[in-house]
Amino acid sequence: MSLKTELSRWFLEWRLDALGVAALAVIGLVRARGLLPKVYPRAGDWLRKLCLAGGILLIGAVLAEAATFLLDEDANVSFASLLTVRLVLIGETAAAGLLLYLAFRQRKRLRRAEQAREATEAQLLRAASSEAGSERLRDDFLTVAEQELRAPLQDLRAGAQGLGTTPLDGRQREHVEAILNHATKMEGVLQDLVDYARLEQGRLGLNERPFAPLEVLHACVAQQRTKGTAPTCPTQLSADGLAEVLVWGDRQRFAQVVAKLLGNAIGFSPGGAVELAATWTAPKFAHGTGELCLRIKESRPREGQRGQAELFPAFAAARGTQGAAPGQPGLGLGLAYRLVRLMDGEITVDGDAPGGVEFIVALPLRPAARSELPPTAAAPDRGSRGPRVLVVDDLETNRLLLELFLQRHGFQTEVAEGGEAAIRRAARGGLDVILMDLHMPETDGLAATRRIREAEPPGQRVPIFALTASLARGTREQCLEAGMDEHLTKPLDIERFRTLLVRFLADARR
Repeated sequence: MSLKTELSRWFLEWRLDALGVAALAVIGLVRARGLLPKVYPRAGDWLRKLCLAGGILLIGAVLAEAATFLLDEDANVSFASLLTVRLVLIGETAAAGLLLYLAFRQRKRLRRAEQAREATEAQLLRAASSEAGSERLRDDFLTVAEQELRAPLQDLRAGAQGLGTTPLDGRQREHVEAILNHATKMEGVLQDLVDYARLEQGRLGLNERPFAPLEVLHACVAQQRTKGTAPTCPTQLSADGLAEVLVWGDRQRFAQVVAKLLGNAIGFSPGGAVELAATWTAPKFAHGTGELCLRIKESRPREGQRGQAELFPAFAAARGTQGAAPGQPGLGLGLAYRLVRLMDGEITVDGDAPGGVEFIVALPLRPAARSELPPTAAAPDRGSRGPRVLVVDDLETNRLLLELFLQRHGFQTEVAEGGEAAIRRAARGGLDVILMDLHMPETDGLAATRRIREAEPPGQRVPIFALTASLARGTREQCLEAGMDEHLTKPLDIERFRTLLVRFLADARR
């Protein structure tokens, strides 16, 4: 074999070795960039040197092939064929380099996208944490504000009630009645604010049980009469076809809607009359849903107010307009609107009704059977006396008010000034139910309940109901976990309390 042929083969072998080393260097560089980012900048210099050496060797290999063809007379392969083979090899190498370059770019894009995603997630987590903190702060503020407002109102009511038991002349008694009426009104406004806040936060649920709508309507009309509105603005009730109707729903919220609409109508009908008409449309199919329609009509038109946006602050707020001005509907109508929507109902206003403004409420309600009614709120079988209730509260005014309130409704009462006193009294037995305040010094309501449950003999569990004004999230769950049976909010709803008590006592006798 001639010297020229040996030189050509030598150049070819070195070219292949150079390409192999360059390929291994590129693969190692890719791995080093992902595994050892700090080594990558230095590896880049070596890559450029290897690529330069590989390129020089490639050119030398091509020249060697050309020299072999020109100097070797025994060559059986044409120069064009050899050049074509070498160019194919060069093209494959270039394609591999291009793929590596594209892989580098894609890796950069993915890394930038990952970094952007991580930054967005961190920002969202910070925003969620800030929002949760603001919501907790708002809940705590609302709870404290409600307790701070309710306590002096209860003191005012207790003082007025105590003053009313003393000898008074007619003028003095009128002043006492005025104080009590205003205290009741302020408590109602405070409760509206609390309910509105719960609705805004999605924390106001429905306690659906069978009830008679006609009884609620009569009670709401009678309540308006006791407020002294009957002489100046009588309310006319017509309820065709409701005498035997029982439905599933939240009796308390239904009564709240009717009371708000009646109060608003009476307030805007001085010297006139208010008409309340109720109709029931039975479901077309068995186990279907019927519709209860209420129409509350004022006797005098309200000038300048013809649409929902002006009559309902909720509509006005949604459109970006200003809230209710003095003399216009305020929180009551907005609360009624939201309660109706909570019950999957609709409430509309007809400002062009003949003779005045008419509010129309349509509620989808499922009929109930008389057998589904809860047990009647009769006293348990203990002779002629009523159920014995232990009132636990660290504030003397609260204990006095609740004790008088329960006694007026036929209950026997005992009081405990704190958690420790409640534990000692519960150990003696003879109680039908315990109304437990949560926030008390030393031993709070949750700790007292746990200790009462631990000391109870088997089969002698006494119902414990939490009674608190707290709006904090998870309060009800904490009460149930501590061993309480129910969570009631202040002011005490006597009908719900009586129904719950009868149910728990009936379960205990089984």
